[in-house]
Amino acid sequence: MSVRHRDHRHASYMIIGNHIAPKYEDVNRVYRPRDIINDIRREFGITISYTKVYMAKNLACGLIRGKPRESYVKLPVYCHVLEMQNPGTLTFIHTNDDRRFKYLFMALGPSIHGFVNSMRKVISVDGAFLTSRMKGTLLVATSQDANFQIFPLAWGVVDLENDESWTWFFQKLRLITGDTDDLVIIYDHAKCIKNGVRNVFRFAHHGNCIYHLQKNLKTNFPRCDVATLFRAASEAYTVTDFESYMAALCSKKEGIKEYLLEEDFQCWARAHFTGIRYNIMTTNNAESINGLLKSARELPIVGLLEYIRRILQRWFYERHVEAEKCVTQLTPALEKKMCMTYNESNRLEVNQVSPDIYQVGDNLEHHFVDFYEMTCTCRRFDLDKFSCAHTIAAARFKGDEGYKLCTLFYTSICWKQAYSKFVYPLPNEVEWKIPKNVIAREVFSPLVRRQGGQPSKKRKRSDGETRVARKCSRYKKTGHVRSTCTGQAASSEH
Repeated sequence: MSVRHRDHRHASYMIIGNHIAPKYEDVNRVYRPRDIINDIRREFGITISYTKVYMAKNLACGLIRGKPRESYVKLPVYCHVLEMQNPGTLTFIHTNDDRRFKYLFMALGPSIHGFVNSMRKVISVDGAFLTSRMKGTLLVATSQDANFQIFPLAWGVVDLENDESWTWFFQKLRLITGDTDDLVIIYDHAKCIKNGVRNVFRFAHHGNCIYHLQKNLKTNFPRCDVATLFRAASEAYTVTDFESYMAALCSKKEGIKEYLLEEDFQCWARAHFTGIRYNIMTTNNAESINGLLKSARELPIVGLLEYIRRILQRWFYERHVEAEKCVTQLTPALEKKMCMTYNESNRLEVNQVSPDIYQVGDNLEHHFVDFYEMTCTCRRFDLDKFSCAHTIAAARFKGDEGYKLCTLFYTSICWKQAYSKFVYPLPNEVEWKIPKNVIAREVFSPLVRRQGGQPSKKRKRSDGETRVARKCSRYKKTGHVRSTCTGQAASSEH
């Protein structure tokens, strides 16, 4: 015992790293350095330093998840195998002149097939910072299936979030979605996303996330109850209701009207929106995906992509099984909504105006349903493409069913078709068959960027600077720092 040292040289960081490596197999598990210190003391009766624990943790993560820099070298091979295992998958890798990584785009074949054939053409996009050593930003584009579930469509990884990176991502996304009048892109208030959408999608409709606008409104006008009225105004179906809520909102405080006029009403108010947003008014679908990947965002790039693929593999199979059990015309979520609307239509009175036009209402108000134009003056039927209470009452009076008035995107047939294809796993790495041109492609890791956006560059210290650094380190241990330039003692707080 007299010759034992406190640093425990036999308990090196490599031995500890191999010992704790299995605990990092679950990405969502939180295993901090303090937890490692406590576990090692409990299991072996020794206390190790934080520095050794930090090195052991990095080693363990590298053994299980791979090293960040080596992951970029492996990226072309991984994308090739992913495309071979899942037909229809699109992957693009963009590098700079030095062959350093800049952008990645990935859309799995089953996601593309489901969106093109079975989805409402409304896409929510958002970005989230990566927390790995190489930093970067994860971009995601999502839709919504017939059962109101999140449907991930495309993914992107960029070195820096700006106009150029978002424009590149949208150019690749346009290969899947096209640029048509029935397409809607919804994004938050980020200027770079807005510029990217406007640069690429010239014919699609652009919509703002009303939740972000609501937060900005509350920030600019604190201590003023504006959230409820703004939400009601943005979700109003008719222009009359919109103007009524806006008048009440603007009367709350001076300056609200001028602030809201900076954003075009057509971008956030449903009553003025020229496209069809259905029920999707926020980017909540995309932000939910970012929240799901919070822990995985610290993985190396290949580990992150594989984690995403595993999630989609599980989702597509589970939803395929759930959809195959559905025996109703509409999906379970829409069938429940149809029952509620049907009960609401029982109290409405119907009068026929012409062969195609019906007057539907009660003692308080009435609306006109036109089956030739497929419209209702309440505009719920027009904008949601789902039967409102007035159209159901008129259809029952006519002898038809309300199911026939709903868009095909709400039917169980589209729901089943969306998950008709499966996401397949990759074989063991030793079984990969890679062409020579893929092996020959070189992709290097990007330069790590500081918060200001400029790549950090290591500067070699001179011999004089090295001696100064050693002196400062020695003085810090004693609680004081001595200025080597003036020879005066200074507090360690300086």
